[in-house]
Amino acid sequence: MRKKYVDVIVTKKWITDALLELMESQPIDKIRITDIISKAGVPRSTFYRYYYNKEDVLIQYQNDLAEAFAKEIKENDTDIIKLTFKMIYENQKYYSILVKTKQFSILLDFLNRITIQDQSQKEVNIFFRGGIYNLIYQWILNNYSTPIEQLVITTKQVCNMNLFMENIEQFKKEHTKL
Repeated sequence: MRKKYVDVIVTKKWITDALLELMESQPIDKIRITDIISKAGVPRSTFYRYYYNKEDVLIQYQNDLAEAFAKEIKENDTDIIKLTFKMIYENQKYYSILVKTKQFSILLDFLNRITIQDQSQKEVNIFFRGGIYNLIYQWILNNYSTPIEQLVITTKQVCNMNLFMENIEQFKKEHTKL
């Protein structure tokens, strides 16, 4: 076992790293809590102090990434689209494992939390989130071969198409009233 007193963040990192390492070679449903704690070097009680189950480890890690994402947006007024791709790229191992192990829907949950929940544009937002999700999924499958800047341009072009279509609809409404 590792040191008895360790910072919570470090302990959670050991557990997360252990799970991700195990997921590289076997499906999550074959991994036991015993495997995770053995690889992490922590007692079972420590695992359950922080997590309900092994899936909770992945969700908590994504939540930690989401908090860092939100902090970056607030502090630096960063381009949210570019930051999304940058976050994925900087955490390639994690997201590649999610894809490989069919746990990638965790990313969709994240995208659902970070996008605008404007009810008047509900369908547009659902469409946009699904598009980003699939774009990221394909990017990962292609080993991150498309440069981030190109993904940002593509995403913004789609957003601008949506604005263009809204302008066309507004134009039609205004001109049918005459």
